[in-house]
Amino acid sequence: RLTGMTLFAINPMLVRYASEVKQYGCDVLFTLLIVWAAAKDPIRHPRYRLPWLLAGVLLPWFSMPSVFLLGATGLFWLWQNPRTLRNLLRWTTIIGGWLLSFGGYFFLILRHDIGSDYLQNFHQPYFLSFAEPARSVQLLTELLKQSVGYTAVAIGFAVVGTLMGGSRQPVVAGGIGLCLLASLVGYYTLIGRTVLFTIPLLLLVIVAGWDWLVQRFAWSIYLVGLILIHLVSIDTAISHLWQPLAFSETRPVLAQIADRNSERYPIRTNQWAQPIYWYYVERPGGLFHEQLPKQIPLPAQPDPLTIGPAWHIYAHLSTKEAVRAAQNRYASLPDSLKIHTSGTFAVLVPAPAKNGVKPDG
Repeated sequence: RLTGMTLFAINPMLVRYASEVKQYGCDVLFTLLIVWAAAKDPIRHPRYRLPWLLAGVLLPWFSMPSVFLLGATGLFWLWQNPRTLRNLLRWTTIIGGWLLSFGGYFFLILRHDIGSDYLQNFHQPYFLSFAEPARSVQLLTELLKQSVGYTAVAIGFAVVGTLMGGSRQPVVAGGIGLCLLASLVGYYTLIGRTVLFTIPLLLLVIVAGWDWLVQRFAWSIYLVGLILIHLVSIDTAISHLWQPLAFSETRPVLAQIADRNSERYPIRTNQWAQPIYWYYVERPGGLFHEQLPKQIPLPAQPDPLTIGPAWHIYAHLSTKEAVRAAQNRYASLPDSLKIHTSGTFAVLVPAPAKNGVKPDG
């Protein structure tokens, strides 16, 4: 429990959105409330049934992701409930009320968003897809990374905990599973802020898995302690106790490129910059729609210094490591070709030398 609470308290994504008045923090709040209430075992306590009915009817209108956890809770109740007609009618009545409310929410609001160009273009890189397994694996890995950290130790800790803890937290794991299923069919985006609510859910699953391991193998408690010390010691959220928290700002970078791009060089973007670029440039009515060309995704493998002349843009969601790595990658180029604002980095890469020698500025 201490491990989970510690990782929750210092999570940089949670620290960021706790400082903003946006719905994403409320998604986390309502998620935790549902998990807490579900742990009260409402099947055996009739006094909880009316509050659950009202919660399931009202919560989706204030926090759409609550639908996933409510759905998992309802399925778990039906599975656990004694198979009597009376109990079945009682719980299907409650769940039926939830479904009627969500149906109204869907037809009044969601169906317009689901069919919009905004969702299908801006968020396209953040949908799971069987057709693009590499992208799907990356998105799933990002879910784990934003929950526990970006190091190999953190990912290993998360993977082991998730595999061991899923069956021990069925409601929580079911909520995550329904979210992933919605993404797979193109109805829910896995962009960092919209899956903020999965951070406490994943931490619950991971901690449950390691708790089982500690009970089975006493020595593993020392391993958990060492991993926790490692994760806390390198977590950047702690530094925000004495320094401001900076967010990724891409619009100022695009404004400077628009001013300097008289030659109309191609624009190449990394994964996290692509939806932002679409919003400001490629979307009809975008702020730079008339000034900048359509983007070209940056490939993952080739040396970026061989891809020019072109502007390369790197943004990040929850860590500055991607931007720092990009800065190091282009260190040989002169500063006059670079633009760097809070969390976003752009560089004008010249055409590679014909003899294959990289430009040294």
